[in-house]
Amino acid sequence: MVRRTVTTRYDTRLIWLVDVDYCVRSIKAGYRVDYIDEPLLNIGMHQEQATVFCYENPHIILRENILYANKLSKEHFKR
Repeated sequence: MVRRTVTTRYDTRLIWLVDVDYCVRSIKAGYRVDYIDEPLLNIGMHQEQATVFCYENPHIILRENILYANKLSKEHFKR
């Protein structure tokens, strides 16, 4: 769940890592994140789902990991 006041927008270049990128950028922007320990949504798996599509297209996963790595600062790669 995201409050209307959050101004972070999804990076439309991403399919596979879109949620990870969104959460990291929102946290870096100073928005508070809370954990809700109860299921609020039930999603069924089907062949048309983005997750299935990406699993079947490893070049998408590679492309997005490279794109995401380029968005990170060099500090992340010092270790």
